[in-house]
Amino acid sequence: MKRYENFLNYKVVFRCDSADIPEIGTGHLYRSIIIAKFLKKKFLLKPNQIVFVVKTKGKYGKNLNVLKKYNFKIISLNSNIEDYSKEEANFLNEIKANLLIIDRLGKLTKIFYKKIKNNYRK
Repeated sequence: MKRYENFLNYKVVFRCDSADIPEIGTGHLYRSIIIAKFLKKKFLLKPNQIVFVVKTKGKYGKNLNVLKKYNFKIISLNSNIEDYSKEEANFLNEIKANLLIIDRLGKLTKIFYKKIKNNYRK
């Protein structure tokens, strides 16, 4: 897995997706964008201090189009990685930030939570 040296500068990481399937839609992504805009304004965050970790290939292609409009930094997650899997937890552990916000379909498992909880303050 590629190491990201500049991740220590992030304050907020969003993990969400939108897709061209009815179960996911765009609600998770737009809700996260609204929260990101609020946090940016309230805490005077710079654009490079907020990052969205999203899947971007195939049915998840919408993520790139929407996020580019709002000028947020994007980190692409492999679309084959299962949600709340060990691989996803390992990927998120490479990103150091104060806050992780997850807005996705499905339930957060204890195993997933335990793997990522020490890398984020909240």
